Amino acid sequence: MYELETLSTLLVYGTIVSYVVAMVSFAIDLSGFGRDADPNRSRRAAGIAMSTSWMGLVFHVLAVLLRGIAAERVPWANMYEFTLMSTMFTMAVFLVINRFTDIRYLGVLISLVNVTGLFVAILLLYVGAEGVQPALQSYWLVVHVSVATLATGLFCVAAALSVLQLVRGRDEAQRTAAADRTAEPDGPGPEPGSGGAGVADEASGDTLVAAPAAKRTEVEAQSQDGVAVDLDVQEPAMPPARDTFFSRLLDAFPSAQSLERLSYRLNAVALVGWTFVLITGSIWAEYAWGRAWNWDPKEVVTLVVWLIYAAYCHVRLTTGWDKKTFAYFSLAGFAALMFNYYGVNIFINSLHSYSGI
Repeated sequence: MYELETLSTLLVYGTIVSYVVAMVSFAIDLSGFGRDADPNRSRRAAGIAMSTSWMGLVFHVLAVLLRGIAAERVPWANMYEFTLMSTMFTMAVFLVINRFTDIRYLGVLISLVNVTGLFVAILLLYVGAEGVQPALQSYWLVVHVSVATLATGLFCVAAALSVLQLVRGRDEAQRTAAADRTAEPDGPGPEPGSGGAGVADEASGDTLVAAPAAKRTEVEAQSQDGVAVDLDVQEPAMPPARDTFFSRLLDAFPSAQSLERLSYRLNAVALVGWTFVLITGSIWAEYAWGRAWNWDPKEVVTLVVWLIYAAYCHVRLTTGWDKKTFAYFSLAGFAALMFNYYGVNIFINSLHSYSGI
């Protein structure tokens, strides 16, 4: 089986090369968005990036499968294999979502995360394809860890969206502030009691009070003859980009609100998977150690991750907090998840240490 293990490793290298090409191509595609960019231009670089991403995913899947065949077990029993699986799911989630909605703007971040994760796996986490400890020789390994890797992939894509949301939201706030400064009147304001600038009613010659934009979407004004007039006030369009390449580049992204909405949906789905991880982990612990909960560092931090994301989903549904706060919640949960994976596994003595690096 040594040949299969070697071939699996070579396929991982091929995966890294494919993802690097994809990352560069995604970056070239984004660089084409700027002043006077043609919205109907051919996005050849984006096409190359998507093709190489799919090719890399095929290599990635084959590397995982050959690893499992070489080890004669499921290929997610140590940190090296968990990294292979979680990065595979991260790219798979990204590509599948692209089948339904265009999120190619996320390609640079997703490719970068995968390349970094695979490099760390190859250079620092690699172990031979061998058998596992008796405690891991259980069908719970199949369901528990596989769902954990899928949830990790979903959390990763959601975290990338949250990063872009914060960047996009900051730019939107700066644009709006600049537009407000530009729109400030030079002359005296409206007469006292007028309530704002007046607009003439062409039919009656009367003056109606203009409805403030972004405050309400539908108002009712009445002219002196008693006829109700419906004013449909639309949300104002996003002010134009500031005179910087970075601001013009962000025009290629959806609004911060749209990014936050997609991030929330992915986090909500991933939270369901993480709940399953907690439940199956407790059942497995009862089977392996005789107790469902041992206050092991791995168990505690896994619970902390669940609590952060559960609190995030709760406040997202029940409060009117600023969307930026939800992005920080998402990133805090992902930071705890990474600490659970790298910090606890490598630096803290745990009942899970027998799984090895």
